[in-house]
Amino acid sequence: MRLFLRFVRLWLSNLTNQNMSQIITPKTDFEISQMIEICTQNLVENNRDKMSSDDFSNKGFLIRKLTKEDVQEMLANQDKHLVVAIKENGNLQGYLTGCDLRESGIDFSLYAPNLNKIEGAKFFYHKQIVKRPEVKNVGSKLLLSMFDEVKSRGYSHVICRIVHRPFLNQSSISFHEKFGFKKVGEMSENNNVLGIYLR
Repeated sequence: MRLFLRFVRLWLSNLTNQNMSQIITPKTDFEISQMIEICTQNLVENNRDKMSSDDFSNKGFLIRKLTKEDVQEMLANQDKHLVVAIKENGNLQGYLTGCDLRESGIDFSLYAPNLNKIEGAKFFYHKQIVKRPEVKNVGSKLLLSMFDEVKSRGYSHVICRIVHRPFLNQSSISFHEKFGFKKVGEMSENNNVLGIYLR
């Protein structure tokens, strides 16, 4: 796994240099509005008429809206939250959000009891990762950036939730598994079944 991650980092670094993309913390109203635009492009509720369940599974999607207030709150509490984005040619191409697990308000141990058995673990909750539909390699850059940041903050594990029903987000499952995430549980929320994945 470490060799794979080293290879991906090297490959992405070459791509980043060629495309002049940067990983940033969005701060301006324009950057925050671009995050919301990217989220809106990927929401199931905005694509139901255009996409089949196979399209959702293969392309990935979001079920939770991101608001300006959400982003501002995360940015105001950066010691416990993380907001990063890829900026290329003046525009955001994708973003990632997350927080200390205790900030999530979710008791994951109810749905993945083995989490309590990991001694000395400090968990980071990776909430959203999303990109503009037409761009490539953004997710990998964001995820690797998050791994570096959460490690520097002393987190030992990253946990995330991926939709299993009503649409299976196979694209997201495959992407996360490639980076070492493994399914450790499942939960229901607002008529959705969510897989719990741990790295």
